[in-house]
Amino acid sequence: MTTPPHTGERVTGWPRYALLAACLLAGTATLYAISQYNYLLFHTLVELFAVAVAVSVFTIGWNTRRQTSGSGGCTHFSRMCHNSLQKFPKVS
Repeated sequence: MTTPPHTGERVTGWPRYALLAACLLAGTATLYAISQYNYLLFHTLVELFAVAVAVSVFTIGWNTRRQTSGSGGCTHFSRMCHNSLQKFPKVS
């Protein structure tokens, strides 16, 4: 008995990044063309994208609140700012 071919194969390696770069370039070119044609439409699309990003960040934060170690969402940021890690320069 043979198995059916796998139809949901994932793209990995450099073709994945090339596809991402092509999509970003096409999106940027489209937004530039829209901005030259109708600035109000361009601004509305950019604002909707900003709202979508904000909602995504909130949703991820809200759904991971139980996994934090009880100190809120600042756990990772405070770890990066710890003196022994020195990820950020000290401010005098």
